[in-house]
Amino acid sequence: AIQVPHYRLDIEGMADVAEEIARIYGYNNISMTLMPETPSDAIKTERQYLMDRVRECMVGMGAYEASTYSFQSEDVYQKMRLPVPTLMKISNPLGEDQNVMRRSLLPGLLVSLAHNQSHKVPGCMLFEAGRVFLTDQTPETLTELPDEPLRMGLAWYGGGADFYRLKGMAEVLLDELGLIDAARIGQGSHPSYHPGRCAQITLEGKEVGILGELHPECVERNGLAGRVLAWEMDLETLLDSADTERTYRPLPKYPAVERDLAVVLDKKIPAAKVREIICREGGECLASVELFDVYEGAQVPAGHRSLAYSLAYRAADRTLTDEEINPVQEAIIEGLERALGARLRA
Repeated sequence: AIQVPHYRLDIEGMADVAEEIARIYGYNNISMTLMPETPSDAIKTERQYLMDRVRECMVGMGAYEASTYSFQSEDVYQKMRLPVPTLMKISNPLGEDQNVMRRSLLPGLLVSLAHNQSHKVPGCMLFEAGRVFLTDQTPETLTELPDEPLRMGLAWYGGGADFYRLKGMAEVLLDELGLIDAARIGQGSHPSYHPGRCAQITLEGKEVGILGELHPECVERNGLAGRVLAWEMDLETLLDSADTERTYRPLPKYPAVERDLAVVLDKKIPAAKVREIICREGGECLASVELFDVYEGAQVPAGHRSLAYSLAYRAADRTLTDEEINPVQEAIIEGLERALGARLRA
């Protein structure tokens, strides 16, 4: 039997007793032996491999990964031009500036951006993949743990920061996840973003992200100057929906037949909608669609614009003839007229 002295409050179990025996006996007197079995190699899950691809994609586009605090102040929502939501309050906070759990990644990233800008760094692009803490329960009625979805945030100033470059980066990320055809980036609005310079990312009709140039008031309140671009995406949903399988297709043996198509339509209609209809009406023989010109001027009515597309038609087993292509081209034009009120530009 082993009896522990009353003053040794640190002895709680057999592991502590074994350590005491080894110390008295002498660590140097214990022979060195290998473990009887070799532990198995750790293997990453598919989700972890997918997250590695996401991080590599972001770094490849010039962003640096950041890791910010999960704690925030309630003041960050006023800085982001947002009403204060229901928050998870911390019972023993480190300070008033870290007294609630974050509901967004952007405030933390903007703090890091402001730190870099104050140190005269000419340009900085940071991203973070982390969890946020969402609840509709007040501290008085809190009975359940919050939802903790995974989000992807990005904040960027300087270094050629531009709305269309940001949109292109989002498309590259969606393509990496195999969602470029399923997702849509269209016009959006959000109090934290500049009016007219904000886009919404949707997947199967569900909003999964917002991107654009931050509102000037939001930029100023966060201690920044100049243009600041940002996005926040529901990475949980994007990873759940990701399609990373790739199907091999041999190089085409037969040349494509190219046709140009220019249509005039209301300028409020997004180009993505026009492309969607062209692809739908073009069918399998339509190999590619490329927008190469946007024109607004004296030759089109006020409130309208001209969009010009280059269409490539191709078949796998033969060179297509005009007799095969003309009906498809006509179907595309009729589809645009019927759905969008577009007309062929003379």
